[in-house]
Amino acid sequence: MTHWHILGPGAVGCLMAALLDKNGIKVTLIGRENSTGFQTLHYQSPAPNSTTSTIQVEYTTTAQLNTPMDVLLICTKSHSTKQPVEALSSHITAHTTLVLLQNGLGNHEWLAQRFPENPIVLGSISHGVMKIARDKIQHTGLGTCQLGSYGQLKVSQESIAPLPDDDEDWGMSWQDNILQALWYKLGVNAAINPLTVIYDCKNGELLDGAEREARMEQLAWEVESLMGYFDITPPTDGLIGLVKQVAKRTASNSSSMREDSRAGRITEIEDINGYVMRKAQEAGLNCPANAEVLETLQHWQDEKRDD
Repeated sequence: MTHWHILGPGAVGCLMAALLDKNGIKVTLIGRENSTGFQTLHYQSPAPNSTTSTIQVEYTTTAQLNTPMDVLLICTKSHSTKQPVEALSSHITAHTTLVLLQNGLGNHEWLAQRFPENPIVLGSISHGVMKIARDKIQHTGLGTCQLGSYGQLKVSQESIAPLPDDDEDWGMSWQDNILQALWYKLGVNAAINPLTVIYDCKNGELLDGAEREARMEQLAWEVESLMGYFDITPPTDGLIGLVKQVAKRTASNSSSMREDSRAGRITEIEDINGYVMRKAQEAGLNCPANAEVLETLQHWQDEKRDD
């Protein structure tokens, strides 16, 4: 049986651990060096039939790990990826499949350059999940988990584990063009997340005013223009249609970027709107709305560091 190691025991990492364990896949969570581990994970399923189950888990740290890995699932924040992955590099063999599941884009390019001999899988997740305590998560809303092979070394779903594509709690699907799904998610995050920080509001409140909605539309339009340059087919109703659909569906959610900003943590702005700007420069396109929100949030983060 394939053994999965999950780097990043946050909300998404723990959700993936619970779902993998449920389907009989061996899992080990990897925390930061000197982090406090746990032996049981409490999983609360979505409403209305919410129940809590207890899962026995293995927990280790980057410093304590002493075995090679079959599959390394990377669920860290995008800006906290390279250092812990480098710390695990001696346990990444030629047979290790690397699975990247996080917001933003850019780390997939670094991963392919750093580990050119390893098969790579990229993922996009839309489940709602909240970490209530160090060892407890609440699955707040069912969603999907899309995975797909990236790079020259093609990976099949069956080669890494018998992933459950018929489990409603998983919503798993294997995508032939995973970059398209990731660009869609990038566009949604670029149009919604920074504005929830700027206006200090929940996702759905971006649809409450003409100014907010217009800024959201401009951000989405710029990303869709980039998609055309990089041969990414836009959604059927355009990216703005998808953005508004997500804003309505997650109306009561507070974006992870807003929560990070409120807590004084580094946000993922560099790997979302920052990635948009890096690709815009590569394409020779102007993206003033994305440049504006990027500069605003960078300035706010710099001010908080100085305080």
